[in-house]
Amino acid sequence: MSRVRLVILSNNTLFTRGIAARLRQFPGKVRLETLKPDRPDLLSAIMDINPAAVIMDATMPEIEANTFLPKLLASCPTTKIMQLDLQKNQISVMSCKQKTVENIEDLIDIANTV
Repeated sequence: MSRVRLVILSNNTLFTRGIAARLRQFPGKVRLETLKPDRPDLLSAIMDINPAAVIMDATMPEIEANTFLPKLLASCPTTKIMQLDLQKNQISVMSCKQKTVENIEDLIDIANTV
């Protein structure tokens, strides 16, 4: 079985270490990287890692969700973005699905399957 590659993205050391410690309990299932969101080459670093998912601290002010997340989804369309809010015990998962649209009915089909 191959291990899923994950990136933890946070400046909060407690968040990063806590999530990493829990995920490392599954060494046969997970390959883990941690990144700080304030690094200037963040997008290219994530692209180089090519993770299945990026786990982000949802309370992180360093990431401008309106600009960075669309760039990340466009650059890594197969990567899921998981915004984890430990205060609310909630997770939001975003992903990008690219598909060829040949006619207007394709939009209806896509809306019904997503």
